[in-house]
Amino acid sequence: MTSAYIYQVQVVRVIDGDTFVGIVDLGFRVFHRVTFRIEEFDAPETHRPLNEAEREHGKAATAMAQELLGGNEVTVRSYKTGKYGRWGAKVTLPDGRDFTVAMREAGLEKRESYDE
Repeated sequence: MTSAYIYQVQVVRVIDGDTFVGIVDLGFRVFHRVTFRIEEFDAPETHRPLNEAEREHGKAATAMAQELLGGNEVTVRSYKTGKYGRWGAKVTLPDGRDFTVAMREAGLEKRESYDE
């Protein structure tokens, strides 16, 4: 694994349960807008889901991500750029919890199947 970069990030938009946009504080009053994809966590799809059950599960994941991240300053450990130009990130919430752990504990990780 390559070196990790650790930044304070002001979340400005939650896209879905595993993707958000934030303003990264690079120091020296330099800021950069970045799209992040949560590492080691896959949220249910809201865009092109398998069926309505997955769409509803995805909406719940997005709502929880908004609750946890929306408008907050979080700590992001980022390693590399990923698919679609997003940066992969591990996120620590303001209260010290790991975002991925919180989402998994809430049962909001993508399932193997969505039987309606």
